[in-house]
Amino acid sequence: MRKDLTNAYLAGIIDADGYIGLIKRYTGGRNDLQKNFFVPVIKLASTTPVITDFLKKEFGGHIDKARFSNLPNTKPAVMWSVRNRKIIIEILNRIEPYLMIKKERAETVLAFIEECKIGRQDLVPEENRIAYYNKMKILNRRGLATTE
Repeated sequence: MRKDLTNAYLAGIIDADGYIGLIKRYTGGRNDLQKNFFVPVIKLASTTPVITDFLKKEFGGHIDKARFSNLPNTKPAVMWSVRNRKIIIEILNRIEPYLMIKKERAETVLAFIEECKIGRQDLVPEENRIAYYNKMKILNRRGLATTE
Protein backbone atom coordinates (compact mmCIF):
# COMPACT_ATOMS: atom_id res chain seq x y z
CA MET A 1 0.00 0.00 0.00
CA ARG A 2 1.27 3.49 -0.80
CA LYS A 3 2.65 5.38 2.22
CA ASP A 4 0.22 8.30 1.83
CA LEU A 5 -2.73 5.88 1.78
CA THR A 6 -1.39 4.08 4.83
CA ASN A 7 -1.00 7.41 6.66
CA ALA A 8 -4.52 8.53 5.70
CA TYR A 9 -5.94 5.16 6.79
CA LEU A 10 -4.08 5.34 10.10
CA ALA A 11 -5.34 8.91 10.64
CA GLY A 12 -8.90 7.73 10.07
CA ILE A 13 -8.51 4.93 12.59
CA ILE A 14 -7.02 7.26 15.22
CA ASP A 15 -9.64 9.94 14.50
CA ALA A 16 -12.46 7.43 14.98
CA ASP A 17 -11.27 5.09 17.73
CA GLY A 18 -7.94 6.38 19.01
CA TYR A 19 -6.72 8.54 21.86
CA ILE A 20 -4.02 11.20 21.68
CA GLY A 21 -3.19 12.79 24.99
CA LEU A 22 -1.02 13.35 28.03
CA ILE A 23 -1.03 11.11 31.08
CA LYS A 24 -0.26 12.68 34.44
CA ARG A 25 2.46 11.02 36.48
CA TYR A 26 3.41 12.17 39.95
CA THR A 27 7.05 12.18 40.85
CA GLY A 28 8.84 13.58 43.78
CA GLY A 29 10.65 12.20 46.67
CA ARG A 30 12.31 13.77 49.59
CA ASN A 31 12.55 17.23 48.10
CA ASP A 32 9.29 16.93 46.18
CA LEU A 33 10.81 19.20 43.51
CA GLN A 34 8.76 17.95 40.60
CA LYS A 35 5.18 17.06 41.38
CA ASN A 36 3.69 17.00 37.89
CA PHE A 37 5.26 14.98 35.13
CA PHE A 38 3.32 14.32 31.92
CA VAL A 39 3.77 11.50 29.44
CA PRO A 40 2.49 11.76 25.85
CA VAL A 41 0.54 8.72 24.69
CA ILE A 42 -1.35 7.39 21.69
CA LYS A 43 -3.81 4.53 22.24
CA LEU A 44 -6.22 2.51 20.17
CA ALA A 45 -8.68 -0.11 21.38
CA SER A 46 -10.22 -2.63 19.04
CA THR A 47 -12.13 -5.87 19.14
CA THR A 48 -10.30 -6.79 15.93
CA PRO A 49 -6.62 -7.48 16.60
CA VAL A 50 -5.73 -7.04 12.93
CA ILE A 51 -5.53 -3.27 13.43
CA THR A 52 -3.58 -3.35 16.68
CA ASP A 53 -1.20 -5.98 15.29
CA PHE A 54 -0.58 -3.75 12.25
CA LEU A 55 0.20 -0.77 14.54
CA LYS A 56 2.58 -2.81 16.69
CA LYS A 57 4.37 -4.14 13.60
CA GLU A 58 4.56 -0.70 11.99
CA PHE A 59 5.53 1.38 15.07
CA GLY A 60 6.18 -0.82 18.09
CA GLY A 61 4.41 -0.09 21.33
CA HIS A 62 2.47 -2.47 23.54
CA ILE A 63 -0.67 -4.54 23.16
CA ASP A 64 -2.69 -5.43 26.25
CA LYS A 65 -5.99 -7.17 26.72
CA ALA A 66 -8.77 -4.72 27.54
CA ARG A 67 -12.25 -5.23 28.86
CA PHE A 68 -14.62 -2.29 28.70
CA SER A 69 -17.64 -3.98 30.25
CA ASN A 70 -18.41 -6.88 32.52
CA LEU A 71 -21.48 -7.80 30.52
CA PRO A 72 -21.32 -11.40 29.28
CA ASN A 73 -22.09 -10.51 25.66
CA THR A 74 -19.24 -8.00 25.37
CA LYS A 75 -16.47 -8.87 22.93
CA PRO A 76 -12.96 -9.00 24.31
CA ALA A 77 -10.79 -6.14 23.12
CA VAL A 78 -7.12 -5.31 22.81
CA MET A 79 -5.45 -1.98 23.50
CA TRP A 80 -2.40 -0.81 21.56
CA SER A 81 -0.47 2.02 23.16
CA VAL A 82 2.77 3.85 22.63
CA ARG A 83 4.55 6.27 24.98
CA ASN A 84 7.92 6.53 23.28
CA ARG A 85 8.34 10.17 22.26
CA LYS A 86 10.27 9.44 19.08
CA ILE A 87 7.60 7.01 17.91
CA ILE A 88 4.82 9.44 18.84
CA ILE A 89 6.54 12.21 16.86
CA GLU A 90 6.85 9.89 13.84
CA ILE A 91 3.21 8.80 14.03
CA LEU A 92 1.80 12.30 14.54
CA ASN A 93 3.94 13.80 11.79
CA ARG A 94 2.71 11.10 9.41
CA ILE A 95 -1.00 11.36 10.25
CA GLU A 96 -1.43 15.02 11.25
CA PRO A 97 -2.14 16.25 7.68
CA TYR A 98 -4.99 13.72 7.40
CA LEU A 99 -6.57 14.14 10.85
CA MET A 100 -9.97 15.79 10.91
CA ILE A 101 -11.17 15.37 14.50
CA LYS A 102 -7.99 15.04 16.53
CA LYS A 103 -5.75 17.45 14.64
CA GLU A 104 -5.56 19.98 17.49
CA ARG A 105 -4.73 17.17 19.95
CA ALA A 106 -1.86 16.04 17.72
CA GLU A 107 -0.55 19.60 17.40
CA THR A 108 -0.76 20.10 21.16
CA VAL A 109 1.13 16.90 21.96
CA LEU A 110 3.81 17.76 19.38
CA ALA A 111 4.17 21.24 20.92
CA PHE A 112 4.42 19.69 24.39
CA ILE A 113 7.13 17.28 23.24
CA GLU A 114 9.04 20.13 21.57
CA GLU A 115 8.93 22.29 24.70
CA CYS A 116 9.51 19.49 27.22
CA LYS A 117 12.57 17.72 25.91
CA ILE A 118 13.23 14.16 27.04
CA GLY A 119 14.39 14.18 30.64
CA ARG A 120 14.20 17.97 30.81
CA GLN A 121 10.62 18.63 31.93
CA ASP A 122 12.08 20.04 35.13
CA LEU A 123 13.45 22.98 33.09
CA VAL A 124 9.97 23.89 31.83
CA PRO A 125 7.88 25.86 34.35
CA GLU A 126 5.28 23.64 35.99
CA GLU A 127 2.48 26.02 34.99
CA ASN A 128 3.40 25.54 31.29
CA ARG A 129 3.27 21.75 31.64
CA ILE A 130 -0.03 21.94 33.51
CA ALA A 131 -1.45 24.24 30.80
CA TYR A 132 -0.72 21.58 28.14
CA TYR A 133 -2.31 18.91 30.30
CA ASN A 134 -5.42 21.00 31.00
CA LYS A 135 -5.82 21.78 27.30
CA MET A 136 -5.67 18.06 26.50
CA LYS A 137 -8.24 17.35 29.22
CA ILE A 138 -10.62 19.80 27.55
CA LEU A 139 -9.95 18.44 24.05
CA ASN A 140 -10.47 14.84 25.22
CA ARG A 141 -13.48 15.53 27.41
CA ARG A 142 -16.37 13.12 26.91
CA GLY A 143 -19.90 14.21 26.30
CA LEU A 144 -21.55 16.67 24.02
CA ALA A 145 -19.32 19.13 22.23
CA THR A 146 -19.74 22.76 23.10
CA THR A 147 -19.99 25.38 20.41
CA GLU A 148 -17.87 28.36 21.32
